[in-house]
Amino acid sequence: MRTTMFQDYHQKQPKKNLLLRILIGILFCIAAMSICIILGYSLNNSVVLERQSVTIANLSKDLDGFTILHISDLNGKASIIEKKEIHTLLRGKTYHAVCFTGNMMGSAQESEAFFELIRQLQSLNSTVPIYYLPGTEDPHPLVSKPSGSDNILAEHIRELNAMGVTLVDRPIALKRKINKIWFSPEYLYSIDPAATLNAMTAEIKRMESEGNLFDEQVSLNYKQLSYRSRVMESALDAQKITSDKDVQVILSSYPLSAEYISNTIRYNSTESLFSMKYAHLLLAGSLVGGQWQLPGGIPIYVPEYGFFPSRESIYGKSRILTLEQYISPGLSTSSIYPYPKIRVFNSPTITLIKLTSKY
Repeated sequence: MRTTMFQDYHQKQPKKNLLLRILIGILFCIAAMSICIILGYSLNNSVVLERQSVTIANLSKDLDGFTILHISDLNGKASIIEKKEIHTLLRGKTYHAVCFTGNMMGSAQESEAFFELIRQLQSLNSTVPIYYLPGTEDPHPLVSKPSGSDNILAEHIRELNAMGVTLVDRPIALKRKINKIWFSPEYLYSIDPAATLNAMTAEIKRMESEGNLFDEQVSLNYKQLSYRSRVMESALDAQKITSDKDVQVILSSYPLSAEYISNTIRYNSTESLFSMKYAHLLLAGSLVGGQWQLPGGIPIYVPEYGFFPSRESIYGKSRILTLEQYISPGLSTSSIYPYPKIRVFNSPTITLIKLTSKY
């Protein structure tokens, strides 16, 4: 009996020791991971300024050296702006245009931080043009509910316009000494503006013939359609006047894949120079560099891309066929991630992108 109890005791001891070691190991891993997250956040919490260059063959002299300040994904985070780090980083720097590629206000529609950033930029240089492309998490640029007003642009867009910011919902030409640089929304390269305008015109005539424009919702739909038809007219005008010496910059709220760009190039008409086939640079945002990274800048997980996706598909510069794509690492966080809303080993970033003829 004593021998049996002695054997049972020694048989249970290894099991208890094993469970204890497993528990200690789990606690150690949790502690180590927590320390890494804290360090990754605290050591990479200041905004950094990145510099990139894009080489364009036969770039005209008046566009050689043209520099774009690219900013994305503030998502209304006031704490980033309150520290005035961006203002400090850009003091004394030269750039010729500012491009915001979306998610500056975010789903919470916090506009004040975005407006304050614009004021800080304008205090550095009040003459540099500022272009804004709404992101997937930003409020819609057009009025979405009947209001009895003739304004079709949403209030925040009207405020931005009053501040001198240009909404990029159509091709915008910035004239230099001789040639132009175009800033255009990506979707205009993936449709046929002429066919789209014809369809819109037919729908506008149908709505007019039915005589229901006194209805508030019908009236709003009519105003939205009329506004969008004018956008198509602008796209057609751009097709007519784009020169082979002009530079085309595409603004997108989301990165584009090689397959999408290839299909779009094949779809585009070769009759017009206003085509993705002849575009030079695509600026995108939205993914905030994967939000959580491993040391060395490796994204851990990105929805739709999976675990440890290729870095160039999430942030930074890459060449896809004839087009250079730069994906901003962004300033804040995104609601698409299941993590806590902090950036780990992933500094908030703004970027100066210089166009050059030098290889």
